[in-house]
Amino acid sequence: MKRQEAASGEATPKPALIIAGPTASGKSALALRLAERWGGTVINADAMQLYRELPILTAQPDAAARACAPHLLYGIASADEPADAARWRRKALAAMEEAHAAGRLPILCGGTGLYLHVLQAGIAELPPIPPALRADLAARLAAEGVAALYAELTRLDPETAARLRPRDAPRILRALEVRLATGQSLARWQRENTRPLSGWRFAAILLEPPRPALRAAIAARLAAQLEAGALEEVRALLAAQPPPRRWAASSASTRRSRSPPGISGNTPSARPPGSGTIVWRPKFIKSMRE
Repeated sequence: MKRQEAASGEATPKPALIIAGPTASGKSALALRLAERWGGTVINADAMQLYRELPILTAQPDAAARACAPHLLYGIASADEPADAARWRRKALAAMEEAHAAGRLPILCGGTGLYLHVLQAGIAELPPIPPALRADLAARLAAEGVAALYAELTRLDPETAARLRPRDAPRILRALEVRLATGQSLARWQRENTRPLSGWRFAAILLEPPRPALRAAIAARLAAQLEAGALEEVRALLAAQPPPRRWAASSASTRRSRSPPGISGNTPSARPPGSGTIVWRPKFIKSMRE
């Protein structure tokens, strides 16, 4: 894949494809088929599939899929590491560059809408937080409850507090950490330190199967996961190290977004009758491969 120069002398943006949608909608299978057809590298964009201890329960690509096409950012984190959008973005950009350098199309596949949003819109790297402050706030959360910490955040940083749900403990803790460590509002910090991505252009495919079909697919997947040993995975994880409360809460909150906000790309095609699938057609792919 050769880098072309635009008429202005600037490099033509590098292409990448996003495949998004809810659990069990067929994202991984489609990503693999397109990676085989177009010479792509599949890059994980799912917060739960980062964790190496739960490959069955999080439906990570198996050895057969990985043998057919490169897969990056699956099972790279330990369960005691909180899911972090800024960290994922750094690794995803490095993986995209690695794929592009190898002449392959980066295919970002996952259902964590926050990740796909910050990939393009940017995200402010949080300042270092003193461990003692973090431990103190965690202890206060356990002793006083989330309502007390939300009230304090409302007093110290009303702008950020207004954006958060009053029971969103992980984000309330993060906002308090930044305010108490720096004296600055998290909202202001984010405004002043966020830079959108440049040098890439995206097309996207958003899978939205009809709800009855999706429920059936989820039930079938769960049955297969249980048969393959998902419960044993969970027991082994809990026996080795109970997941920190913050990790579990953070992972749950990243699941609430069903579709990726802020995806840029081509105009959606007409929805095929009864298909439940909206497709942003990646028109650049044919010319890219020629």
